[in-house]
Amino acid sequence: TSERNLPIAETVYSGGQIWTGEGFEISDIAVANGRILTSYRTSELTVETDISGKFLTPALANGHQHITNANLQNTWQFFDVGVYYVWNPNLYSDGLSAESRAFYGRTDTVDVETSLGGVTEPKSHPEPLYVDSLGPYVYNGATFDDLYQEAFHYGRTPEEIVETLERRSSQGTEFVKIYLLNSEDYSPPETNGDPTSTTGLNPENIAFLVEEAHARGLPVIAHVESRYDVEVCARAGVDFLGHLPGYYGVPMRGVDSVRLTDDDARLLAENNVGVIPTYGLGPANFQRKREADPAPSSEALETLAADERKGYELQAENPTRLKAF
Repeated sequence: TSERNLPIAETVYSGGQIWTGEGFEISDIAVANGRILTSYRTSELTVETDISGKFLTPALANGHQHITNANLQNTWQFFDVGVYYVWNPNLYSDGLSAESRAFYGRTDTVDVETSLGGVTEPKSHPEPLYVDSLGPYVYNGATFDDLYQEAFHYGRTPEEIVETLERRSSQGTEFVKIYLLNSEDYSPPETNGDPTSTTGLNPENIAFLVEEAHARGLPVIAHVESRYDVEVCARAGVDFLGHLPGYYGVPMRGVDSVRLTDDDARLLAENNVGVIPTYGLGPANFQRKREADPAPSSEALETLAADERKGYELQAENPTRLKAF
């Protein structure tokens, strides 16, 4: 009687290496109505597929992907490598075409959630990137007036933070992206005499911003540069880090500014902060640096090689420390 009440499997995959959460095991797996079945029965309609020698894993997610053209071609680039879910943490929504907009949120394409524009302070990242580069060359000549309160928003005071979050909610954001950039040296860009300052948000405002975002049902993901930024975000209750310090290697400030400590890792774990490393360091970056100097000296090549080693060592060390907690 109990067997007759079991759901009928639409498909049974047999003989494959199945990911269990702890590792791969050879097992059968059945699905019906888009769900994996732990108990099931078969019928003459059940399709049995032998996947011996293959590996079966959950659909992958890309937690940090700036998609400006969500079309069928780009969707298949994700599908081909098994990515079905994407977080898009900062987007100039007005720069999307009607076709691109139509692909966001469709059940038959890659599932994209977006923060739309991020929250920062004047002259801080990503404002210069949008105003000086993306606006003129990617978004058809978009100017500051087009991009402000669309591609980036300000959060200098509690009042402005509330106003920004209300606007973000009305624009349909699904989570909030915030920017901290070496905030241990924070000073407002308009008062510190450096028009190119990129310190991001005032670290003293982060706890208030997170509380207000959570009150509106919005998770918060943070761009961080230094281990101090990480500590600020963890104590404030940020939900995710969108980078790990050192994502482009060892900065001029030195390795200690970006090397996480056991205390940092413990704090992130205790506050249940998800981490998306988003490492940008790779062989192509160093190849471009080598090609930038047509006749590099042996000393320059040695320095570049040493920087590359330090960067990779750091990017292995930080996640390894986090995993221990």
